[in-house]
Amino acid sequence: MPEGLQTAASSAIAFDWRDITVIVVYLVGIVGLGCWAGTRRKDHEGDAYFLGGKSLKWPVIGAALFASNISTVHMVSLAECGYKSGMLYGNFEWMAPFTLICLSLFFAPFYIRSRVTTLPDFLEKRFNRVCRDWLAIMSLVAAVVIHIGFALYTGARVLHGVFGIDTNVCILVVAGLAGLYTIVGGLLAVMVTESIQTIILLIGAIAITMISLTKVGGWSGLEASVHPVNLSIIRPGSDPTGLSMWAVFLGYPVIGLWYWCCDQVIVQRVLAAKDENHARIGPLFTGFIKILPMFIFVVPGLICLALRNNNTFTAPLENPSDTLTYLINNTLPGGLKGVMAAALLAAMMGSVSAALNSIATVFSYDIVKRWRPDTSEHALVLSGRIVTALGMVAAILWSPMIGRFETIFQGLNDLICYMAPPVTAVFLLGVFWRRTSSAAAVITLLSGAVFGVGMLVVQLYLPQLIGAANWLLGTHWPAVEWKVHSMLTGFVLFLIATATLIVFSCMYPHRHTAESEALVWKSFLAPLQGKAWRGLGNFRLLSATLFVTMVFLYWWFAGGENYYPIALELRLSDGTPVRGAKVTLTTKDPRFLDDLRFNPIVYSDQDGKCGFGTASKAGGAPAGTVYTVAIEPSQSTRVPLTAQQLADELKSLPEGTTIVKSRQDATGGPTSKGGQRTGGQSASGQRWRVPSDGREFHLDEKGYTLVLPPTAIANRYADPATSRIGFEVQSELNTILLKLAPTDAAAGGSEPAVR
Repeated sequence: MPEGLQTAASSAIAFDWRDITVIVVYLVGIVGLGCWAGTRRKDHEGDAYFLGGKSLKWPVIGAALFASNISTVHMVSLAECGYKSGMLYGNFEWMAPFTLICLSLFFAPFYIRSRVTTLPDFLEKRFNRVCRDWLAIMSLVAAVVIHIGFALYTGARVLHGVFGIDTNVCILVVAGLAGLYTIVGGLLAVMVTESIQTIILLIGAIAITMISLTKVGGWSGLEASVHPVNLSIIRPGSDPTGLSMWAVFLGYPVIGLWYWCCDQVIVQRVLAAKDENHARIGPLFTGFIKILPMFIFVVPGLICLALRNNNTFTAPLENPSDTLTYLINNTLPGGLKGVMAAALLAAMMGSVSAALNSIATVFSYDIVKRWRPDTSEHALVLSGRIVTALGMVAAILWSPMIGRFETIFQGLNDLICYMAPPVTAVFLLGVFWRRTSSAAAVITLLSGAVFGVGMLVVQLYLPQLIGAANWLLGTHWPAVEWKVHSMLTGFVLFLIATATLIVFSCMYPHRHTAESEALVWKSFLAPLQGKAWRGLGNFRLLSATLFVTMVFLYWWFAGGENYYPIALELRLSDGTPVRGAKVTLTTKDPRFLDDLRFNPIVYSDQDGKCGFGTASKAGGAPAGTVYTVAIEPSQSTRVPLTAQQLADELKSLPEGTTIVKSRQDATGGPTSKGGQRTGGQSASGQRWRVPSDGREFHLDEKGYTLVLPPTAIANRYADPATSRIGFEVQSELNTILLKLAPTDAAAGGSEPAVR
């Protein structure tokens, strides 16, 4: 199973009767509340069902925006990211307030003044029907694929780990419950339940944060227990995650403007506002709430790392994707575990119900009403309910496919980075540049979609594409993987879309109507004008306060020094990887003397690679730090295998190789007969050993595992005084190749080669 998607059996949460009571009360209460809220309004049936009668006030809008955004993908993945990379991935939360300010100032006024029901409707008023039709289709696809699919799959994986229920059953149950009150009650039901779910989310997340932070000794205890790079949200381009400051500050605005300002699932809450001021203040309220996820979703993962580093937690955490359930099990008392489980359910159901209602609205108004203008309000609601059910079925069928992504969070961001750029460009230039034309908008949206799909294919299948090109052309280009971060790729796609929009707008000028003319700001200061509430409710004052607050937080957590990662590759003189080696890095720098955070011990993997500062564990050292290196064989290397990989490993053994069964079972295991080796079906707990090279094949409840013995190297490498290996950290990714001799008597070995 791909990294980030496993849920170890050991991560299951132990519930008592109090927890079960909380979970049952939550499920019954939220479904009942949703059905009741949605059926109490009888007037203006279509408007009430899809937009809550356009009666929503800013607290409900702000809370609903937050609940629609925070799904189990965020709660689970951000905890995992906090454990592996510290506060870095909190950028996705802290950059959001800047784009919410844009929604409040630049987009919400036009959405309310134009009295549109959907964003595709807005594009028709500003450009033409082709743009509306295209965005309607894209909105439906995005709702099913991104919002519902990812939320369902991630939530089901977590619930599987929590309750031990089959993943597919979890998907069906939660989809059915969220779909029930969404179909019955429409947007009003979604908004009311999201407000309650926001409170539950915050209670559960704050509880686990405060309790775990107390265990680690407060913020000072956290700082003392983790590498300082974990507390920095600004990283150099050498950071192994690829999420450098350039990726954040160039790439996030592109996807953030699409997500918060141009995506129907999110913006529909603003479209239902009572008036323009409520539409402006609601997103700003959300912006202030978005400060919290860094501390209640990301930092708990970092606290978990600290508690393991200082040995407060000694139970193994086999997979970082289990960080959240690991924390729940080890920190929360009975009753609060149930609250946290309810928070996970709230996050999942909130995202699903929001997207379902968006599907119903877009389909009814942009497809049914578009082609059959005389459709009655009652028929529109009926069509919305039908398509809601169909959308849920489509998401249920799609969600298991998400397991093919390397990690859930990365898969979600990749899709958005390749989908968002043309939409962002069209909306942004559409409201600020009067000359943006309908013809250029159509060309940009269509060509941008083609470019986006093309770049996604390149990212996923570049080695295969190069191999196909070599086969067709008879060339010998080396197979390489796409290493540019998707957010930087998204920024380049945005530049291409913007250039396309400008060029074709000049070639095919726009003929404005009075309606489209009113949807373009006359100047950059125009959004700041208009009637505003007095005092603290003034949208201009709140926008400035939110902006200054976020700038201060970025300055405070920017980090005072850059830490550069060290990637080591160990090989024998003949090129054989040195696996299972214990590598001790020691520095005599007075700043880090005897500080275990800067004198790490790492272990080489099956390819002889290890590092200090990796995508799975943050670290590194300042430029100029000098290290000495000690290396010694230490531990076996475990490599998970599929049944096919096991068969391939056995076939690679020389004919006649002896395989010794070290534990008997009734049905047998791998065999070697006449050069033909196969992996037999076996009960768990079986082991087979190849005496000639020491490798073993294990079978347990998790499947097949290849166990490789550590590679033998010369004894002199175990002592820094005799290993003669050292290096100085450079202000870049320090990739160091070490060639080692197999024995003290053997020739070979060298000083490190920095690549």
